[in-house]
Amino acid sequence: MREEVRRILKATGVTAISVTHDQEEALSISDRVAIMNDSRLEQVGKPEVVFENPESRFVASFLGRASFISGRVRGETVETELGVFDTAQLNGPVSAYDGAEIDVLVRPDDLEAIPSNRAAADGQVVHRQYNGPTFVYRVELESGTSVRCLHNHAETFEHGQNVTVDIAADHSLAWYPRG
Repeated sequence: MREEVRRILKATGVTAISVTHDQEEALSISDRVAIMNDSRLEQVGKPEVVFENPESRFVASFLGRASFISGRVRGETVETELGVFDTAQLNGPVSAYDGAEIDVLVRPDDLEAIPSNRAAADGQVVHRQYNGPTFVYRVELESGTSVRCLHNHAETFEHGQNVTVDIAADHSLAWYPRG
């Protein structure tokens, strides 16, 4: 239905404003999206730009399944509970935040769960959602933070299984100063 609505709008040259809480619908049929929060406009732009580069933590949380891992900027690196990675993996100028705590946005396709023994585990699978071609696993990390990992349907983990979680993003990650 979404494809048909978009096709009709394009074919007729009609401008339409659609108001929805269905993020997938908004992203799939729109040339531009506007995200509102408490009657304030938070961000406007092409769907892929807004999704991939959310300007606020609210927009990041509102669009898609967002998880945030806390970290501390240390020069050219960020120390997180999932390990240390280079600030070059983050969007924008991080150097001004040296020593500061930040939250890094990670979506399910940015993370990979790997089976682990108890001693080396980052966390435990606490929920699994089967979506046909994929599973989305919710992993509770040692700190109590929950993250989601997207895996092919052939890669299965059991509820309660210990896993390590790697950042497997092939793009730069959005981040937000803590507090």
